[in-house]
Amino acid sequence: MKFTPQGRVGTKAMSDHGAALVMKAAAAAAGYDPAAFSGHSLRAGFFTEAASQGEDLFRMKRQSRHKSTDMVAEYVRPHDDWVDHAGRRFS
Repeated sequence: MKFTPQGRVGTKAMSDHGAALVMKAAAAAAGYDPAAFSGHSLRAGFFTEAASQGEDLFRMKRQSRHKSTDMVAEYVRPHDDWVDHAGRRFS
């Protein structure tokens, strides 16, 4: 199924602008500043969560239809900075 930014079923994929509008509206509804979010927030969130769950970059690339794993890796945000870090034994 394909949806319009207004939530109706459509015949073609939503544009990047439409996805950004949906993302900003959802952020505002949740009490966040919509200016801090974009359509890329969805992509980065997907890739970051997939990486934190141990998903393979090649499978992520296939899902997103990117041409390179390097581009996919650019979207993965640090998700384990505080796991086994240098100061873990500080009290």
